[in-house]
Amino acid sequence: MTTNRSLIVDTYPTTERFIVVLGASAGGLEAIHDFFDHMPANTGFTFVVIQHLSPDHKSLLVELVGKHTHMKVMEAVNGTLLEKNCVYIIPSKKMMTIRHRKLRLEDKIKDRSPNTAIDTFLVTLANDVKDKAIAIILSGTGTDGSKGIEAIKQRGGLVIVQDPATAKFDAMPRSAIESGNTDFVLAPSKMKAEIYNYVKQLSMSGLEKELDNDEHLNEIFHLVSQKTGHDFNLYKTPTILRRIARRIAVVEVPDLPGYLTYIKSNPDESSMLSKEFLIGVTKFFRDQAAFDEVRNHIIPEIIRSKNDGETIKIWVCACSTGEEAYSLAINFHEQILVSGKDLDLKVFATDLDEGSIKIASKNHYPATAVRDINAGTLQKYFTKNSDGTFSINQDIRKKVVFAAHNVIKSPPFIKNDMISCRNMLIYMNAVLQQKVLSTFHYSLCPSGFLFLGQSENASSLKDGLVEISNKFKLYQRNGNIKYELPKGHTTSSLTPQARPGTPVKETQVQNTFEQELLRLLTGRLAYVGVFIDKNFTIRETLGDFTKYLSLPQKRLELNLLNMVSREVSILLSTTVRKSWKDNEIKSFTGINDDQDADGK
Repeated sequence: MTTNRSLIVDTYPTTERFIVVLGASAGGLEAIHDFFDHMPANTGFTFVVIQHLSPDHKSLLVELVGKHTHMKVMEAVNGTLLEKNCVYIIPSKKMMTIRHRKLRLEDKIKDRSPNTAIDTFLVTLANDVKDKAIAIILSGTGTDGSKGIEAIKQRGGLVIVQDPATAKFDAMPRSAIESGNTDFVLAPSKMKAEIYNYVKQLSMSGLEKELDNDEHLNEIFHLVSQKTGHDFNLYKTPTILRRIARRIAVVEVPDLPGYLTYIKSNPDESSMLSKEFLIGVTKFFRDQAAFDEVRNHIIPEIIRSKNDGETIKIWVCACSTGEEAYSLAINFHEQILVSGKDLDLKVFATDLDEGSIKIASKNHYPATAVRDINAGTLQKYFTKNSDGTFSINQDIRKKVVFAAHNVIKSPPFIKNDMISCRNMLIYMNAVLQQKVLSTFHYSLCPSGFLFLGQSENASSLKDGLVEISNKFKLYQRNGNIKYELPKGHTTSSLTPQARPGTPVKETQVQNTFEQELLRLLTGRLAYVGVFIDKNFTIRETLGDFTKYLSLPQKRLELNLLNMVSREVSILLSTTVRKSWKDNEIKSFTGINDDQDADGK
């Protein structure tokens, strides 16, 4: 039916150029009609429809959609500059991308691989218009769109998925929902309202004023920490504020105080906000020029420093869904083969987000994730699965170990030849950046390398790191530095100093005393503290724990009992469990003080 559209006269006047993309496959036509029946003709938005079309028949989609909207509906043409209040339909037998708001079309390759037209367009749209992109996934079979909406979320856009209960074919909507990158699950007729709310409230002005008076932010971060265990209190950067602004727009509250009230009455929102903070931007061989620099200059130098039988250790911190860890593993593997040396390779890849770690460990990537990899590398190191996804070959996969890990609180991985941590520091304030950089310095072997993102630098540690390449953000450890807490890993020492003119509260004096006592215990007296949970997993450490603990050789985990000798493990397990049972302090003696971390 088309009569409803004539009754809708409201509009959202905007000078912004938002692009709304509808992706659909089997059964999607009815959903597309329902959507446009409820969408006014003068919104100021641009609409693009990506429908899986039969290559054997002429598409009638332009005529059919035109019956359900007063907007101009046209088939997309290569080079077209998108205009507002228009609907563009992908032609059959074509793949479509966008750059500078101009459509780019090319012939679709005739093969039996799954159709990825939606993913392909959404990924380029995210890069082109960022948070002005709105993706809608409708009825269809397969998984097309799931990778594309991940890109939309990474760039700050909005994702709406058709309620599977209203879809003729629910595979595409369910795949999108299961990806965890969905803001709303709605019937097509209900989507207009959420699009309007998102556009109306996408503003940073209110949050920018909160930077100097961040009482509400502190409380929001506290609630997130209580719910998820992740402390973002030192992450107050414009990037993080934009993520908060997105959630404010999504849940339809007017400002930060309103959002705080919403979180308190909707506990699940804390988890949603935490996930928003942890969205990673990654791809295989991301920033190819930087990877070339690492492959051609850094890796050969590391290999030259090794003797036959030794191990190269790499730590990829904030690895997201694993693409960068696998990329580095491939580059190191190839250069080791070229060298002719008998070297082992271990890549430890960690991230705060357990969901990302599960995806990385699963090792199944959509076709859109590997499309920029050169054909030789793709053929040599990847296997195409029956469902159209791609997996890293086992000879590379077995060299990479993934683990959930908090670089701020958890013990680091030590004696690394290289650490890669790209585009994590940009989310942190200066205090936390220095803390993390100090951890990296401590974790590198004496001549190890640090690889950062294009918008980051290690200037705060200039006494301990020499810059190898400013363009590609490569650094090499060249000396020791004075750690704020000697080889300790706790955030208690990172309380920012009071601003000039700010009265010093009694609690601040007490904190200073506690910090000095902590320095005395862990520094001069060499005390070591380890905080564990009920599963003996280490959550935080104080002091130089490396004399007593070492990483397991086979499986990467932070279980205290697996990081000491068997003799100590048995004593620890028995004593700690007895302490828990009796609810009192227990101790044991008789352990050789000279025993090193490997139990020798």
